[in-house]
Amino acid sequence: MSATEYGYTKYFENEVLRKRSYLKKEWCIKVVQNPNQSRTSRG
Repeated sequence: MSATEYGYTKYFENEVLRKRSYLKKEWCIKVVQNPNQSRTSRG
């Protein structure tokens, strides 16, 4: 599914994405579609 096929709340659109311009809707979709994958950071 593409980003246009998912529904987003007004809060997410107007507040979250506006304040966090580095986030992409495509990333959110991938997380929803693949919730069991995980990565750890080194550090």
